[in-house]
Amino acid sequence: MSPIVDLPADDGSYTFTEDWWAANVDGPIISVTNAGAVKSFEYDMETNHFTGEFGVFYIAKARLEFMDSTGTIIDSSSTYNVTPLQTFTLDDSTNLPLQTDSVRVVLLDNQNQYIGTLISKSMASLVTSIQPSTTHSPTGFNLKQNFPNPFNPKTTIVYHVRAIDELPLQVDLSIYNLLGQKVATLVNKRQRAGSYTVEWDASGFASGVYYYRIVAGDFQQVKKMLLVE
Repeated sequence: MSPIVDLPADDGSYTFTEDWWAANVDGPIISVTNAGAVKSFEYDMETNHFTGEFGVFYIAKARLEFMDSTGTIIDSSSTYNVTPLQTFTLDDSTNLPLQTDSVRVVLLDNQNQYIGTLISKSMASLVTSIQPSTTHSPTGFNLKQNFPNPFNPKTTIVYHVRAIDELPLQVDLSIYNLLGQKVATLVNKRQRAGSYTVEWDASGFASGVYYYRIVAGDFQQVKKMLLVE
């Protein structure tokens, strides 16, 4: 399909440009391609949801495409009908193939022929629900950066727990890969206030970025570490 050039208006028509869509949404536009404009695009690994807001330049179908490290498409989502007349709001929970290295949102015509790419991102840059954060961080709780970092194959993690009403808290300290999959649980028990040290032996794990997250009562915090060969 060819792009929409003129849109109906009370006094005739309006020429469709990137500025037309950007002027009709709140917040900044993060990127513009020949297929459309992007307001947001994120992945929540805990709920396995891709979300985003786009202004498209075509009457078309949109879908997610998952690619491996060679750029080969290994899976795709269902398609969504899109139009320049309204913002395309993405909310997709397609399961990620294990080999996924990057994901993109593309536009297709009625014959499923490629029109263009709205956005393409590596999975490493899309992680949102497991990100370094100090949200809900009562005084006395703390998760230290692992050491050494980078590491091979062992690293040490130190954390501090503060007691609530002098009672021990349920503490969970787990390791996640870039796809949001839990790959190891280091601590899962009730602990009293104090400082604790735990070691992770990553022998047998692939090199790359991992996240470790602690949850203790209402406190949660995440940090990133790098396993190297």
